[in-house]
Amino acid sequence: MKHFFSIAGCLLGASLLSLFSFTSSLAQTQDFEGSITIVSYPQPFLPGWYANDLRSTASRVFRLPTGGVNGSAALAIQPISTFTGRIWVRLQPKGMGNPRVVFWAKTLKNGTGTRPALVYASWASTLGGNYQDRMPVGDVNQFPNQITSFSKLELEVPAQFAGLEEVFLSLEVGIGAGTGSAARWVMDAFGLEDRVVDEVAPRVEQVKGYGQKEVMITFSEPVDPVFSILPLAYALEGKGPLEARRLADSVVVLAFEEDLLEEKEYNLFVQQVADLQGNFLADTVIKFRYTDPQFFGSKSLVINEVMAAPRQDQDLPFVEYVELMNPLEKELRLDGLIFSTSTSQVVLPPYWIAPGEWVILCPASQAGLLKPFGKVLAIEDWPVLPNSGTTLRLQEHSGQLIEQLSYSTPSWGGTEFANGGYSLELPDPLYRCEGTALLAPSRDPRRGTPGTQNSNYARQEATGPLRVDASWFTDSKTITISLNQTILPKIGFAPFVFTPELAMDSSWVFPSGKRIGISLHTPARGSLPYRLKASALEPCVGASGGFETSLILGEEPAAGELILNELLADPRPGDPKFVEIHNTSSQKYLSLNGWALATREGEGALQQVRIFGEEGQILPPQGVLALSADSDRLRIAYPQSAAGDFKQVTGLPSLPISGGTLLLISPSGQAVESLSYRQDWHHPLLRTSKGVSLERIAPLIAGTDRGNWHSASSASDYGTPGRKNSVVVDNVGDEQLLLVDPQVFDPEGSRGPNFVTVQYSLEQAGWVGSFTIYSAAGREVAVLGQQQILGTSGLYTWSGTDMTGRRVSPGYYMLVAQLFDLNGKIKVIKKTFVVASQL
Repeated sequence: MKHFFSIAGCLLGASLLSLFSFTSSLAQTQDFEGSITIVSYPQPFLPGWYANDLRSTASRVFRLPTGGVNGSAALAIQPISTFTGRIWVRLQPKGMGNPRVVFWAKTLKNGTGTRPALVYASWASTLGGNYQDRMPVGDVNQFPNQITSFSKLELEVPAQFAGLEEVFLSLEVGIGAGTGSAARWVMDAFGLEDRVVDEVAPRVEQVKGYGQKEVMITFSEPVDPVFSILPLAYALEGKGPLEARRLADSVVVLAFEEDLLEEKEYNLFVQQVADLQGNFLADTVIKFRYTDPQFFGSKSLVINEVMAAPRQDQDLPFVEYVELMNPLEKELRLDGLIFSTSTSQVVLPPYWIAPGEWVILCPASQAGLLKPFGKVLAIEDWPVLPNSGTTLRLQEHSGQLIEQLSYSTPSWGGTEFANGGYSLELPDPLYRCEGTALLAPSRDPRRGTPGTQNSNYARQEATGPLRVDASWFTDSKTITISLNQTILPKIGFAPFVFTPELAMDSSWVFPSGKRIGISLHTPARGSLPYRLKASALEPCVGASGGFETSLILGEEPAAGELILNELLADPRPGDPKFVEIHNTSSQKYLSLNGWALATREGEGALQQVRIFGEEGQILPPQGVLALSADSDRLRIAYPQSAAGDFKQVTGLPSLPISGGTLLLISPSGQAVESLSYRQDWHHPLLRTSKGVSLERIAPLIAGTDRGNWHSASSASDYGTPGRKNSVVVDNVGDEQLLLVDPQVFDPEGSRGPNFVTVQYSLEQAGWVGSFTIYSAAGREVAVLGQQQILGTSGLYTWSGTDMTGRRVSPGYYMLVAQLFDLNGKIKVIKKTFVVASQL
């Protein structure tokens, strides 16, 4: 009867005993760790061990100091064409019910030949006796001339020898067919065992999900390789599997036609499954809750700690590692996942990680050094972690991102930590977004915490409800929303509702996590207010929520719709200069994106270009916006304007006190408005211009007209940044030919304007006019314009001073306008008004 077989899954003989499983008690062992004596046959080199040509060098039969099981010593035989190695072992099987020999064997490559090692076993009752039952150990391919892994081999003691006091086993190692040299054969962990026949039927120890359509069954012992893969042996809720396959000798995976439902309780029926002894499982129904261990979402695995720069002579081993954590309440199966750096990647081997468990990924060659610290997953072809930084990713085989974490030298917070052998820890493994910004060097005395809770552990606190910091149209079909906190990257159409309705194409979260982008199917209408409502958005910390925000698509300004409206070139000490812009339209929201201020000398190139308009920034109809380098200080300097609209910019073009040229520049780089101001434009009665702004009087009249600018009123703090100017003439272009306003004014500005405006409105341009002011006595006081070519509309201002700059006396005054039309006809118009004084 043949009685040799391999535990490694390959039946080496036809013995029926190879179909049975058993337990054993070890009787006689040899691990070859002790020294051997170089002797000749029939002297033993170890107690009960003999060899035909024992050597101290690596030839014939010799002791191998390393290369055994777990790197221990082993016994090696090197057959050659003129030498067949042979060893004999004295055994004492008497008293054992079912004695068998168990040992491990492998081959090492020897030279470049192709010959395998051929091994035969035989038995005798005496050392020099007649050896019987000679049989091959494995087939011709069992021991090739290659480096192979150890296989566990079993040899049954034949029945005629099993009851003897002493029996000898002979192992012959020769060369097989091929060319050149033959393999070197290595054996280790030899023992004689007593096999106990198993009469206990197998049990189902565990049932759990294995894949989207798969269930894994773990039996209490190895099961029959035929009965265990019969689909008829199983039924899930009355439906049989499409396939049953063995994952291991006691593990079977069932594949079903339909997807299984997460968190659902199922009933699995199992019948007619036998163990290797032929004991059949009783019909069994197992109730279990299904979860898919390979259904991964964002952050379903966490990169919890990174040791990229280990240091020698520290408490932790000199080994790179990455610690993963399972933050979910279910087991996850890691095999097939892709772990990568910025330059390389590796597929993870099989591993089940329990809820809340840590596992340490490290190079396979150094895995033993980290095993004292926790569970280790050894990685062949380990992707090296650069000290300078990289991006670590965990992805599904499909490329779907599970987790991402980036580190760089600044992540350590200083070279002391970056070069000191400190790991980088994630304080909060339950943080739902990328944790790169949270990384910090370990504070543990060992400079790292592999396999345990991080030393920096601290839950991130919610910063309050989700809120919109800003929202705008990037263009007519794209919207950007800036949030007060980061959110999870996956969003869809469902959370967003527009009023009036806007159809969406797509939405996404920017890499920062604090911005949302929305692409529209049809363009939005300019200047039409929209309301956007969002719901079911998940922030990185805290409860999910939504928001509401208003959106308006700004339009490009037409000529004259965006103007320079006010400027302060001579601020009080400590106060900032400012420039104010104004939207003159009555219904349009104007886009300020890309607009700028600049200066220019003569007709030269633009200088000191200062862009103030940001993406999405708009100016409402009739709106004004004050630009300065310090908005808070400007509000304090002009308290009546504190509630106005301000924008703080990094800087303004130079605004010389004595005068200069300021340009308003469109996004295309065109100067759409030019203001060449002078200090003497201020009211002549002002004692100082310091802290007094120049205001534009009539928005619809060109800013180049000196008469269209005047000092801000003292009653309005001498400046109105961010709000309507203290004096504004809005009715230029009225059908009335000539208008003087106000009818009464005080040059000192005690009440109302400190100047009077003279506005004209003509049917067509080209008229010529002269404007002169007379006292009640008929004396010429001031000439506002002499033989001026007039446009269709315009204005002049008078501040109540005569031609020498002195204030005129209170009383009645008359404006006399002489207008010559295109046909040479003269029109003389007279208007009276009063110059008042403070009582």
